[in-house]
Amino acid sequence: MTSNMTDKSNRDLISLLIKSALYQEYERAFCQTTGMPLAFRPLEFWQVAHQGHERQNGFCKMLAGDNGTCSGCLVAQKELCDRAVDHPVTIRCPMGLFETAVPVKIGEQTIGYLQTGQVRQGTNGQSGFGKAAKRLTRLDADIDSREAREKFLQTPVWDKHKYMSVVSLLKLFAQHVALLANSIVLQRDPEEHPIVARARRFIAENYMEDISLGDVASHCGVNLFYLCKLLKARQGVTFTEILTRTRIEQAKNKLHSQHARISCTAYEVGFQSLTHFNRVFKRTVGYSPSAYRDSLAVTGTA
Repeated sequence: MTSNMTDKSNRDLISLLIKSALYQEYERAFCQTTGMPLAFRPLEFWQVAHQGHERQNGFCKMLAGDNGTCSGCLVAQKELCDRAVDHPVTIRCPMGLFETAVPVKIGEQTIGYLQTGQVRQGTNGQSGFGKAAKRLTRLDADIDSREAREKFLQTPVWDKHKYMSVVSLLKLFAQHVALLANSIVLQRDPEEHPIVARARRFIAENYMEDISLGDVASHCGVNLFYLCKLLKARQGVTFTEILTRTRIEQAKNKLHSQHARISCTAYEVGFQSLTHFNRVFKRTVGYSPSAYRDSLAVTGTA
C-alpha cells in the first residue's frame, strides 16, 4: 500500500474488507458478545460512525438527529481518529460516553479505523447525566430532556479494565484485517495491462530467486524503464514492493505451521538475510514473524 493511493481506492478496499467473511463473522460475534456497535470507516469520513447500526446507542441516535449535537459528535469523532493514526485511542465525548478507534494498518500506512464504544465507564452505574443535560441546554438542542435522560441511563456501563480488554481484542482483529487487505492488494486486477499481468506472473513463479527488474523486463520483452513506469502507473507500486509483498505472503502461509523454522522460511521465500526478513516482515505485516505465528495460535487459525 502506498501513500499516493487515492481516497476512492482506499474506500473501495475497505468496502471489500467489510464484505469479507472474516469481517462479517467477527463483527457479528463482537456485537453479540459486547452489545456494542462496530464500524470500519475510511480515513475521510464525514458521517456519524454508527449511524443506522442495529447496535447504535439510543442516546447517540437522538443526538445525531439534531444539527447542533450532531456537529459536536462529528468534531469528537475527528479528534478521536486524528489521535488514533498509530495506535488505539479511547476518548470521552462531550456527552460523557466513551468511544474507541483502532487503526488498521498495512505496514506503516493507516488505511482506516475500527470504531466501537458509545458506552459509559464505571463500576456503580451512577447517572452522570447532569453534565450531558447542561451541555444540551447550552446547545439549545431540540431534544426532549426526559427522553434523553431515559436513553442515557439505558447506556451500558463498562468496567474500565474489561473495556480495555475488548480494545485489545479489537487491536488483534485489526491486524488480521490488515493481513487480508494486503492479500487483496496483491490480487490481480482482471483489467490490468497484459504486460503488467505477465510481469506479476513471472514474479509469482520466481519470487524465491534473486530476480531483478531487468530479469522481469527481459521476460516481458520490454524496456526496463518502461516497465518501471508501467508498474507505477497501473499498480501504484514498484517492482521491489510487488516482490516484497509476494515473498511476505508466501512466508505467512508457511508460518501457519508451528513447526516451520523462521530462519528456513526466510531463505525459502527469497530473503538472503534473516535480519532483513524480520525487519521487512514487521514493516509489512505490522509485527514480527514469531508474533504473527503466535497470534494465529491464539485465534485458533494456525
